[in-house]
Amino acid sequence: YATAPAGRWKRQQSDPVIAKWFGAKGDGVTDDHAALQAWANYTSASGKTFYPQAGIYGLSTTLAISNMLGMRFHGDGITNTTFKPLANISGPLIKLFNVQGVDLSDFRIDTTGFTVTQGILVDTDLNPPSSIGKIQRISLIAPQANVGLQFAQSLVDNKQVDFWLMENCLFSQAKTNVLIQSSNALEHNFLNCLFTGFDIYNPDYHLYIDNG
Repeated sequence: YATAPAGRWKRQQSDPVIAKWFGAKGDGVTDDHAALQAWANYTSASGKTFYPQAGIYGLSTTLAISNMLGMRFHGDGITNTTFKPLANISGPLIKLFNVQGVDLSDFRIDTTGFTVTQGILVDTDLNPPSSIGKIQRISLIAPQANVGLQFAQSLVDNKQVDFWLMENCLFSQAKTNVLIQSSNALEHNFLNCLFTGFDIYNPDYHLYIDNG
């Protein structure tokens, strides 16, 4: 047998970071949680752009992404990049925490067939106490979920959720489509967003702001 030559392959492209590099299949059947969590951990630590390419990414439990500071998370469009649960999840499908200045765009969440607590949960634990970001061109279809998109009041006192822009988004079928929960909720802008289709079993609100 010939001796293998010394050396290694080095990836020339390093940004954006593609989920499939970490083993995600995106076939709608495979549980991609472990691969996506490894991708999320690496990308958030590197400060680079999250790029889930076209595919249907199945999750058996919450995908948790932390320390998103001035970062982008963009897919290939709401008809091409989808995240969905593969089982009932007693929590959010995707949780973002410790976020500031983020830009989320061009993907879909569809929880049809399973229960989740939230489609996307955005929590804040920062100093200074604020959270700023943009959510553009996403579709969040969450039947039988308590909340589609939730901005959560942090466990740390005096945190606030402010200055978020939601543009060209669809929020549909959750008990509450969007919940903004903060002791000091400031400016939120919804531009060209569509709210539709309450959960027929337990209707509640399209948009609810809780300053308590």
